[in-house]
Amino acid sequence: MGSIRSITDFIDFPLDISVLQYILLIGILRIIAIMGCSLIMLWISSKCKNITSAVLVNFAIFTLPIIICLLGAKIMINIGFNAILSTTVIFNKFSVMQLIFPIVFIIILMLEKIRKCQSLK
Repeated sequence: MGSIRSITDFIDFPLDISVLQYILLIGILRIIAIMGCSLIMLWISSKCKNITSAVLVNFAIFTLPIIICLLGAKIMINIGFNAILSTTVIFNKFSVMQLIFPIVFIIILMLEKIRKCQSLK
C-alpha cells in the first residue's frame, strides 16, 4: 500500500505510514474515544436524578454539537467531543480548542472523585 501522504488531504500528516496503518490507527483511536465517551455518559447518567434529564444532558453534550456542525456551522467540529470521535480532524486540522472541553471535563470528573474519596474518610 502507498503512503498516507499520497492522498492530497494528508500531505501534511505528521507520520509517514501506509494507508492500512492509518486505518488501523484511526480504528483504535475511535474505539478508545467511544469507550471514554461511554464512561462519561454513564457518569452523567449516575449524577442525574431521572432518565429524562440524563438523556437531555447527554444529548446536549454529545449529539447537539454534531447536528449543528452538519447543519453548516463548521466551527462546531472543534467544540465538545466531536474532535475526539472524528480523529481525522485531530490529525488534519488540529487546534488546541478541540481538546479543551474534554480535558476540562475529565479534570472535573477526577476532582469530583477525589472530593468523594476524602469525604468518605
